[in-house]
Amino acid sequence: MVEQIMPNLILMDINMPRMGGFEGCQELKKCHPNNDISIVFLTGQNNMESIIHGFEPGDRDYLTKPFNIEDAIQCVKMAQEMIFRTKIMGLDIPIGISTGECTVGNFGSFDRTDYTITGKEVNVAFRLEGLAARGRFLFSESTYQLVKDEVACQSHGTIQVKGFESSLMTYWVKSGGSTVVPNS
Repeated sequence: MVEQIMPNLILMDINMPRMGGFEGCQELKKCHPNNDISIVFLTGQNNMESIIHGFEPGDRDYLTKPFNIEDAIQCVKMAQEMIFRTKIMGLDIPIGISTGECTVGNFGSFDRTDYTITGKEVNVAFRLEGLAARGRFLFSESTYQLVKDEVACQSHGTIQVKGFESSLMTYWVKSGGSTVVPNS
């Protein structure tokens, strides 16, 4: 099929019935050595060996499913720590956090490439950062759903984000208390 269509991007699982994703990627690169086909692995395998193998030479990326709740919690804690440390340095920075799928990698042409990140959640996080008060951070509903049992949160209200039809609910860490909800 690839010989007939010549796609720019292929989403491929690692576990497939006849041939594994890594082997399939190698075959595609052998059959089309001069074609710059981007291959993105979308898989439930999130062990370090598979992730490293997914980033071996070639134009590839690696996305794992499902999202890790602990990663979201650590991200919120890191944001609070960043705000604390920047206040010590005399800076007040706003932070926006949104959880979801993004595309990360080198983008561009043969003449110029940049390592960057794109996607809906990047747009949302950027907009949240722009709306956050200095020294505070806002996070999206997707992040709230992952951290609400571990982080003391409160609703901040809805916002209208450019490029989105419906408004988005936002949250922040409750002020005057610990980020982490104590275990009962």
